[in-house]
Amino acid sequence: MKKNVGKIDRVLRIIFGLFLILLGLFQLKGQEGEVLGIIVALFSLVPFTIAATRICPVFAMFRISSITKKEKQKKVG
Repeated sequence: MKKNVGKIDRVLRIIFGLFLILLGLFQLKGQEGEVLGIIVALFSLVPFTIAATRICPVFAMFRISSITKKEKQKKVG
């Protein structure tokens, strides 16, 4: 698959992933064994994986890319 996640999008996904971990483990008491908290914390793997691979399947399905022209030029040059 072609990369379709830009730098700003990656940073936002990492922040969102961290938010989900904190929400799941502490607010929803996942560290105490609450199932909902554990599920929310595990769901944080989705934005982390997308940020790491720079490939978003939903973006690909709709032919969307958050990579800026500057990022494309850096890649080529």
